[in-house]
Amino acid sequence: MATTLNVNLSDAMRTELAQPGVYAYAILYGNNSETPLEYIQFASGGTVDASIVLDLTTVDRPTLDGGKVYFVIQSTDEPSYQLSSTITQAEINWNASVTFDYRYDSVEVSLLDKTGDAANLTSVEGFGIPMVLSASTGTRGYSISGAEMFDKLAAAAPVVEDYPPISDFNGGPLAGDDRLAVSPTVAVVDGNDYPLYTTDVWQPYVDSLKSPSSPIVLTGFFNGAPDLEAGKPEGYPQVWRNAGFFSYTLEWDPDTDGGVFWLNPSENSQIQGYIKLTEANLVNSIYSSLGSVEIYTEKSDTTPYMVYDDASAMNVGANNQWGRVLQQLTVGLSAGYFGVTGVSLNAEETAAIDLNKNYNWDPTYAFDSAHVSGDPLYYDPYSAVLFKYSNSYGSQYSDALMAAYAQGGPLLPTYSGSGNVTELTVTLYADSDPAPVGGYTEPEIFNYVAPNQDGHYSVTTWTPSNTSNITFDFGSGQLMVLRDDVPIVFRFIVGYDGDTPVWEEVTLGSDGATSWQNWNIVYSDGAYSVTGTGAGSQTPGSLVVTGMPMAESGVSWYQLVVGSGAVEKTFNLYTTTTEGEFVNFQSDPSLFGIDGLANLASTATADPTLTTFTVNVTGALPTVDMSLLELNTDPAFIALLAQPTAPVAGVLTEDGFVSAAGQTTDTDVVATIYSGTLAFGWTGHNSDASTVSWISGYTNKIQALTVAQLSFTTNLTNYLAPILAESDIDGQWFTPVMQQFGNGDYVVTMTSYTMSDTDFTAPLTPVSSTLSFTVDMAEFALTAGGSGNGLVLDGVTGPTEGNWIDFTVTGSSLAREATLLMYAVDGSGNMVSRDGAVTLDLQDAIIGAVGAVPNDQGALMVDGVQSVYLGVGHELRFALLTGESTLDLAPSVAVTPAAGGAVDLTVGGISLSAVTNNTLSDGAELASVQRIYDLPFVYLEQGAELSVGVAGSAANTNTLGFVRFDFDPLTGDMSVAGVAYGDTDAFDAAVRDHLDTGFSAAYGGGNFEDTGSWTVAGETGYYAPVLLTQSGEVLVIGTEANPGGDAFIRMYGENTFGFEDLTAAEGSDFDYNDMVMQLVPMI
Repeated sequence: MATTLNVNLSDAMRTELAQPGVYAYAILYGNNSETPLEYIQFASGGTVDASIVLDLTTVDRPTLDGGKVYFVIQSTDEPSYQLSSTITQAEINWNASVTFDYRYDSVEVSLLDKTGDAANLTSVEGFGIPMVLSASTGTRGYSISGAEMFDKLAAAAPVVEDYPPISDFNGGPLAGDDRLAVSPTVAVVDGNDYPLYTTDVWQPYVDSLKSPSSPIVLTGFFNGAPDLEAGKPEGYPQVWRNAGFFSYTLEWDPDTDGGVFWLNPSENSQIQGYIKLTEANLVNSIYSSLGSVEIYTEKSDTTPYMVYDDASAMNVGANNQWGRVLQQLTVGLSAGYFGVTGVSLNAEETAAIDLNKNYNWDPTYAFDSAHVSGDPLYYDPYSAVLFKYSNSYGSQYSDALMAAYAQGGPLLPTYSGSGNVTELTVTLYADSDPAPVGGYTEPEIFNYVAPNQDGHYSVTTWTPSNTSNITFDFGSGQLMVLRDDVPIVFRFIVGYDGDTPVWEEVTLGSDGATSWQNWNIVYSDGAYSVTGTGAGSQTPGSLVVTGMPMAESGVSWYQLVVGSGAVEKTFNLYTTTTEGEFVNFQSDPSLFGIDGLANLASTATADPTLTTFTVNVTGALPTVDMSLLELNTDPAFIALLAQPTAPVAGVLTEDGFVSAAGQTTDTDVVATIYSGTLAFGWTGHNSDASTVSWISGYTNKIQALTVAQLSFTTNLTNYLAPILAESDIDGQWFTPVMQQFGNGDYVVTMTSYTMSDTDFTAPLTPVSSTLSFTVDMAEFALTAGGSGNGLVLDGVTGPTEGNWIDFTVTGSSLAREATLLMYAVDGSGNMVSRDGAVTLDLQDAIIGAVGAVPNDQGALMVDGVQSVYLGVGHELRFALLTGESTLDLAPSVAVTPAAGGAVDLTVGGISLSAVTNNTLSDGAELASVQRIYDLPFVYLEQGAELSVGVAGSAANTNTLGFVRFDFDPLTGDMSVAGVAYGDTDAFDAAVRDHLDTGFSAAYGGGNFEDTGSWTVAGETGYYAPVLLTQSGEVLVIGTEANPGGDAFIRMYGENTFGFEDLTAAEGSDFDYNDMVMQLVPMI
């Protein structure tokens, strides 16, 4: 539905505009649009339009994003100075107003059919016209006349010769009248040449921040928004920045770059990234967003994070998460909060309120208020006048400054009910008009109720029949809630000792009991106690207190004490009762109050009294130190969040992630892919042309420095392990490894978790939309590579990017422990790592291992098989591992063609057959984690059934088992049952105590061969073989947890592992045939 803007004129204004030589205009611009969307010249040649209406939205233009309506009044003797209908927004400015002799003011408005839509008066560019903005949702205006506003702005401004704070009209009928008050934002802009306000006045205040009396802590919530890089033109791509809570501490670092400020994120801040801000950039960013910053993942990083594709430097006013943090720093300086302490309105409360913490920024304390102790070194004098006498923006962040007001902030909602309002009205007044009655909305924050007439608050008493209750909400329904182990104390007055109140208290939760339940206060045998109904009776972040002592009538004072020690905060709650019941404060909010930036929720009843009400203690506006909060992982809450878009499939190359073609939507994606190894990333990595529009809104970015878990299902039996990606400080991600796929149909989804949630029990997001893809690789023949030392794919055509090759060992003339390692090289002969990059380290390049295992007498026990993936344009090479760690990087290779495009080859004494086969067996799929991570383990679901083939040649009798490892693919860290991987007694004991009960068998005393079965009894995860030796050693995968730091397990093919059962100290021969086991999935 269309929205119009009606422009009304007071009688005095209409008379003023009706003079020949006076011109008036209303001009509408959209966000970043330069040419007018609407232009009306409503006064000209002594005539004023009777009706002035602008179409803010229309059928053809149904929304207005960041719209701005300029009202311009011109007084000139030069008719040619009239503003044309093509005037650009940039041409309406301070310098032009001097040249063309006009005053101007503006209204900002957004009409997107969203609940946050609003309009506001703005005097950031100067005060020019007294106005009232009104809609069905309320009014905004000025509490004094235009003439008085000009006088107060003049009185507040510094005195600078030749630069008056108020400029006059020079020509036309209004010559000599006040024209425009200059604002600091305009005065400091390069080119305006009006040094009435200068940035250097802030230097002493900024200097004081280098050694503050207490740490400066900035907390808050960023709503999530599209971010346009500063200076980019209309239509340039915007990137969505995810919502999140933040907590930053300001630090002065004298040793970096001659001295810089850092804003350091706390560990539990959802917004991450260290913000580096030079002193000069901070000074230049208080009046106007002129400075820039750099963001670092770690302070020790030598290069900053690339905030935009082409830039690391970011304007301080950026509409993103880091800009929101900087906004709070600017507000603290502009309002004079830093360096002073607040004084409670309640004279009984004498504790100083630390205003170096923005979660204490009650606007009552702004601009050197009477309720602060100490004098701020400076504050914005222009903004202070607008703050005190208007609902108009006086600085760029007036909305943030006044956010805690229950009413009277600058923003007027333009969304009502189910859509945008259909009509807005702006009334323009002459300077001589008195302030219109009903135009200005008095800002109010209901943070205090004075005591009763006797100077005391009412004494409360407990009655058994009292069923009244109070709900205290600590962020339920928000991304972060109060930790349920934080002590919460509820206090109430039970008498007076002279004029000193006597308090009683009960503790709600802690000591192992969750706070999130229904609490009932009981008085018995002269003592107060509280009982809860148990966990689950309230959602996380919410508790209910019933049976609290109440007064029969009058004003009562309660306290809620949250936390302890340095982060303890007391909230003072004031209520009014009559005949033992709470008075309904809906019609008169001043009857109740709570300080500390908490607020009271609106009541849903018109009854004169209440049996219940809700106090929002903390929520989207944090009111406590963020160390007291934790992520809200309540499943019911997570289910309400927006579903992330589908993961994007691609491959890892030397240049990073390259997306696969054909992913032409961002949700419920269906694609055909021609690669057998795939990485996955966020939507922004998609090369499709539509990506630019997709990433301007919410996608599948996740919280900074958290984990994206990619999970797979298939039409075949599924042995694919999830793979992980760590997000960067903007929530962007792609997996550092590639999962392995044969031809078939697959579905992949993403779910996000914290880095510490290694069991993946508490998701931070719903499961993403699906990427359903078919892997369809044509099979090619094999032939010897040009080097003569390897294999390449032959006869390659079409989109297929690689083939799987099945290798089977047919014989070996080498030592028992000999193993063939396979790796790929690019067209220049460079080794290619498993993550697609060029590498010099063979360990990073190994993509498979295979060998044959004879017994001590030389008879063959096990022939290894292996499947490896070879990309088009790469050559498969071989290395030979013998002994414990002897490598031959250039073994002899002989390749003989065989039927059907296969080959037979001999590599350094090991004979193999090789053939391309893009349909992976269950065993090949199970072995994918061995090829991905080059570790001898498997990923198995609880209840999986496997055949365990065992053979060996050992004098000792050893026991084979399996243990579940907690393996972090991102760091390589491993543990068992919470005990860190290492050569320690504790780790050995953890392995022994947590062997999977589904399989255990002892073998030895010579040559042996057996087949058993294993049904996985433990939880789903990574399982590795363990050998408990006759001598009492515990031998596991890797080296660092084993005696002497040696490897005692060798991979001889997919799911085929050989053990050495003696340590070096025991005279080991490291032949790895003492126990050889092979796992085969049982379908």
